[in-house]
Amino acid sequence: MFHSNLTLRHWALAALMVWVLFGCSRCREGEGPMTDRLSSPILEATEPDATGEAPLTNRPRSTETILAEELDTVYFDYDSDVLTAPAREALEQNAQWLRENPDLPILIEGHCDERGTDEYNYNLGERRASAVYQYLLDLGVTNELATRSYGETRPAREGHNEEAWRWNRRAQFSLYAD
Repeated sequence: MFHSNLTLRHWALAALMVWVLFGCSRCREGEGPMTDRLSSPILEATEPDATGEAPLTNRPRSTETILAEELDTVYFDYDSDVLTAPAREALEQNAQWLRENPDLPILIEGHCDERGTDEYNYNLGERRASAVYQYLLDLGVTNELATRSYGETRPAREGHNEEAWRWNRRAQFSLYAD
């Protein structure tokens, strides 16, 4: 009897360790930028149905989804952290939306294509995020802003050609969790 209880305890302990290692690591993958800073859920705008009535239920949208829809990603030329005219135009529109939502803390993520060393790309990603940060401040954005470089580690497009690389040279936005 004592031996079987000990074995059962070992199995229970092993199962707990597996859950902690794999279950919790899965939870951490989903973490990242904060998604619950808003005090109330934002609901999808719904179109009236054939009778002219709006549906009875609305699905809440995540703040990350809203940011992705409202804030344009900014793209950069090869080996550059200089804001192009289209990038400045996109940031001016982003700044207007951010000024209307000043309570959202924003993380500006700098990204690069795969060319260059890891260290170089990390630094270039940081310079890109910093250029966007400074431009938004110059446009009067008062949100809490932070920058982070991901270098080449989070490509928007997979591939080893200019088509993929041009999508990966970017700065994009997410909620910032301090």
